[in-house]
Amino acid sequence: MKDDNKLVARETLKILIAGFIIFVLLGVVMWMEFRPEWKQYQKGFKKVFQKYIDPSSNPGKSASDVKQIYLPFAKRVDRCMTCHLGINSQGLEKAPLPYQTHPDPSITWLHPIERFGCTLCHEGQGFALTKDEAHGNVSRNLWPKPILPKELLQASCGKCHNPDLMEEDAPRLFAGKQLYKEKGCIACHKIGPIGGTIAPELTNLARFSIRYLLESVTDPTANDSNSIMPNLGFTEEKAKTLLVFLLSLDETYIPHEYKTVLQQ
Repeated sequence: MKDDNKLVARETLKILIAGFIIFVLLGVVMWMEFRPEWKQYQKGFKKVFQKYIDPSSNPGKSASDVKQIYLPFAKRVDRCMTCHLGINSQGLEKAPLPYQTHPDPSITWLHPIERFGCTLCHEGQGFALTKDEAHGNVSRNLWPKPILPKELLQASCGKCHNPDLMEEDAPRLFAGKQLYKEKGCIACHKIGPIGGTIAPELTNLARFSIRYLLESVTDPTANDSNSIMPNLGFTEEKAKTLLVFLLSLDETYIPHEYKTVLQQ
């Protein structure tokens, strides 16, 4: 009987502890639900707005709720402006991120955010509402395309525009295409239906990390000791220029003819 009582007491204690843990976790979830990260950014925007634009004014409704842009042609949802509230505002050019006006107004004039969103150019997870998830600072198994670093950003221009016509508007993309041709990459690597087959296909390289891709170009045996690719003497800077072109060949977008893009 004593052993039975001890067993009951022990199991009861386990149930109480489990119940307490569940209660705490439920409390944390509820707390996070009522204080989401994006609301804190919107609260901060009101202060920034008053400091840089109008001390006596309040952005009010424009700085509340989730902001969403639906891009049916790309099958994307962008919620970036939920936190980047000043992206289209004049007067916030010197404001801190994420409230700053877009640094290149000509881009947003030619590609209005309400039509093109943000992730078409910058990548990232448009429907996310926390900084880490939106910027892709999570496992690549969960989100393979984190935000592109500034030095590789022109890769996005090639999703819609022919690199051969972008010498002035996207010089790194143009230069990357020239490197690809000069080094004869097409003889061994396939992109879409065009190219050789003795080396790995290069379509949709965004599934790999930038670091992995740079290492593979500058030192082909760094990630594969059996690689047959010769060391072509790429500096890190040249390798990044090449990557601007290669990352533009995103399989989501590329029906702007491989033959036009690759064989000219």
